[in-house]
Amino acid sequence: MIQDTRYKIRDTSGQLLVEAVLAIALLGILAGIIGMAVNVSTQTNKASGKKTVAVALAQEAIEAVRAIKDNNETTGRGWNKIYEKNKGSGNTYYPANTVPLCGSAIWCLVSGSEEIVKDGVTYTRSLYIDNVCRDAKNGGGDITATGACNETTNFNDPSTQYVRVTVTASGISDIIVEEYLTRAKNETKVWDSDDTIPETTFKTGATCSSTKVTGSGTSALIELSSVGGGC
Repeated sequence: MIQDTRYKIRDTSGQLLVEAVLAIALLGILAGIIGMAVNVSTQTNKASGKKTVAVALAQEAIEAVRAIKDNNETTGRGWNKIYEKNKGSGNTYYPANTVPLCGSAIWCLVSGSEEIVKDGVTYTRSLYIDNVCRDAKNGGGDITATGACNETTNFNDPSTQYVRVTVTASGISDIIVEEYLTRAKNETKVWDSDDTIPETTFKTGATCSSTKVTGSGTSALIELSSVGGGC
């Protein structure tokens, strides 16, 4: 007896076609998943690279502010160049060290923010300075706040300043670095231990030829100065 196999062949062909379509669809899905994973990995690596650069730029700004603070040159004490700046987040600055902006190749603070391009990515950098409040007068006690001090429960410490640096770029969260600066490292001299120091620069019992008042109210400072070197 001869069996008719035409229908069986057709059924088998149809099954193979369905399996082929399913296989192609599955491959397409897998390819999409792999592509997404590769894209996510690439974007993650790019974001990580951006963050690394942004952190370096923020740290550079902090180091620049430290350099300004510690630089006691003939044109003025470094601490005053920090302390006398307008305070608060509404008064931003950026560090520069070029002759057109600073007058010489030393670090200075320029009003506004700056754009820095690294590897085709634009970073925006700025910083602001604020006063520091402590829970005791005359720079004593602990830091309790920054900004305006009420002079009742917290008191302005003119020897400490708060600096906040922000660096932004597309595709990453803002990088923020904060630091409290003090003028403890500014150069001082033991006036009565060096016979080469003129009397006008504070050996024991000497007087200063002039003073300079910086600021006003409870935040005022008195800077001692004299002709031929300063006190």
